[in-house]
Amino acid sequence: MLIFVVALPAEARPIVDRFAMKQVAREGALRVYGVADGEPDISGPDPINLVVSGVGRAAAARAVDFADGYFKGSAAPAWLNVGVCGHRDREVGSAWLTSSIEDGDSGRRWYPHPIKVEGLARHELRTVDRPESDYPDGSLYDMEASGFCEAALCASSVELVQCVKIVSDNLVEPAESVNAKKVTRLIEGRIEEITAAAAQLIDMAAEAGRSRAKPELLDRILGHWHFTQTERHQVERALRRLAALGDPGPNGIGNLLDRAAKHERGSKLLADLRDHVESLALESGLGDSAPDSEFDSQSESEPDPSPQPTEINRTSP
Repeated sequence: MLIFVVALPAEARPIVDRFAMKQVAREGALRVYGVADGEPDISGPDPINLVVSGVGRAAAARAVDFADGYFKGSAAPAWLNVGVCGHRDREVGSAWLTSSIEDGDSGRRWYPHPIKVEGLARHELRTVDRPESDYPDGSLYDMEASGFCEAALCASSVELVQCVKIVSDNLVEPAESVNAKKVTRLIEGRIEEITAAAAQLIDMAAEAGRSRAKPELLDRILGHWHFTQTERHQVERALRRLAALGDPGPNGIGNLLDRAAKHERGSKLLADLRDHVESLALESGLGDSAPDSEFDSQSESEPDPSPQPTEINRTSP
């Protein structure tokens, strides 16, 4: 499953049209889009849904939390935040995948897993409380991404959380020039790239679902060692990421469990499991993406991007 999160109805409109979605629910300021029969679209080969959050990082985080409960039924949901942003001198209408997201208040940073989408280069982004007019550094500026990322990483794995941003204002065309019609036009102008990013995430989510750690392996671990509730979730997430990275072979997870059998405390096994996942990630060339818990790495390096996804097609109404 893929869930779009956007701040504005004007940002949602082109995406809803492209994927032939209908509004299926409303919860306060949140608008939820899915299939036309009033139920969220959680079945089929590539289900796609969308939530309109409202403006701001807190609103984006609330939207993710709500959607995570509302769209039940997917073992490995993917999340895609799409919206407009500002930049000092990037061309209005240019579109970007975020290479890093910095929260303007706390200074925390997130580094999304690199994917390759034709027409979308990568760019750092900073999330702020109000529209930026001075653009003091070379970052893109938005108002939602940090809240979206922090919440989405509690609902899914690092590989399945991405942001696509389209420049709506700069020093030549300031934020005061932005209105709903302009926002919709900008999103429409990049709908093919947005669709391609969606395809990449759908492929990754499907693969994560297919290769997810077998339930008996998870049961074996949880049944043999004691974990807190938080640690149980962390074990499941680590196994999910391990599966997404591929079969580690006979010297991998089986040997790790055998070595850990002497430990009475599950926390030691969890630490070993995380070390094993990160070691495999480094071998796979993905070790510079973030740690499993919150992709909050301080590394600025970027691994080689993933292969192009298979193409998906949607018919606009």
